[in-house]
Amino acid sequence: MNPRMPEAKAPKLFLGVHACLVFLKKVDEQAVLDLMRRFSSATRFAYQRLLEGRDRKELKRRG
Repeated sequence: MNPRMPEAKAPKLFLGVHACLVFLKKVDEQAVLDLMRRFSSATRFAYQRLLEGRDRKELKRRG
């Protein structure tokens, strides 16, 4: 093992990316915005289902 190499870390569950999207058609922009809205809603819904009947700290310990 190379001593100069950084130690391996556990992979992150979510990786965000910043980008500036340029759309040639307004329809394409609306489709992407709708997809982003649905993804965000689904993520929030799934997290709320995980929390049902449990404490947030308990869920973090299990993760």
